[in-house]
Amino acid sequence: MTYRDTIDYLYRQLPMFQRVGPVAYKKDLTNTLALCEHLGNPQHRFRSIHVGGTNGKGSVSHMLAAICQAAGLKTGLYISPHYKDFRERIKINGKYIPQRRVVDFVQKNLEQIEAIQPSFFELCVAMAFDHFAREQVDVAIVEVGLGGRLDSTNIITPLLSVITNISYDHQNMLGDTLPEIAGEKAGIIKPGVPVVIGETQPESAPVFEKKAIEVGAPIIFADRHFETVEEDTTHWKSSHYRVLKNKTLSRRPGSRCCRAFSGAQCRYRIAGLGGFTIYGFAQNARFGGFADGFGAAPLSDRLYGALADHRVGADGALRQRTQ
Repeated sequence: MTYRDTIDYLYRQLPMFQRVGPVAYKKDLTNTLALCEHLGNPQHRFRSIHVGGTNGKGSVSHMLAAICQAAGLKTGLYISPHYKDFRERIKINGKYIPQRRVVDFVQKNLEQIEAIQPSFFELCVAMAFDHFAREQVDVAIVEVGLGGRLDSTNIITPLLSVITNISYDHQNMLGDTLPEIAGEKAGIIKPGVPVVIGETQPESAPVFEKKAIEVGAPIIFADRHFETVEEDTTHWKSSHYRVLKNKTLSRRPGSRCCRAFSGAQCRYRIAGLGGFTIYGFAQNARFGGFADGFGAAPLSDRLYGALADHRVGADGALRQRTQ
């Protein structure tokens, strides 16, 4: 089986949300757990950060991965969907999973795949977790695919959970109201695991607070600690933001991703997790780990600098380019 044959098999044989819609969404974790059990439960063999929410979770995941890598950690990153290359979904230190590894994974586990009949996404998650475990990553940043509670990624017990914000999406699967959708997203909040909420919203905040109390998870709302201020962009081709802490957050364009990400930094600084600390994550790190990692995040068209005076950065994902 060649790499092309393998990719064609994945697309042709397995239900894929982008191709067949909601029918590909499995409303339980049975298939993922069964496949990972067959693989020796790789999800238990690496540390992780789980990133969910409606908007901004991809940017947050990339930034966290870049910072961890700059801090000297061998860092896995799982995201979805991919844009050009299937292997974009699974990376370690910015490098795609090798084509040979994709082929070998499918060939070696073909019998079990045929028996379990996982969805495309379920298989991708299992492949990613197997790759991270085999390569012994120090930490993996795992982006939720859809929802949270029943998402295939939700079999990990992370060091930290992040929920960027909540808005209406996939209502036919997640619910018709923001509290209902928040309830699904809140499913990634784990017992005793700190959770950062990027944005305080009247409809969703009580849902997250209730869930955090139920499971004993420390909770922090990032926008209660940080403020984004748009800088003079007269001489720039894009929007720039200064991020200040311990002030009321100004609600300006481009700050969505920043809220969640800044909150993640705040949580690391306050608590320290799994041997990591803020501004470099302690292991083989230095203060520059944050700024260097933020600047190195592979979203060059979306990211704009880190300010050393406040040790936080802003994501200008919604910036307006001048002509």
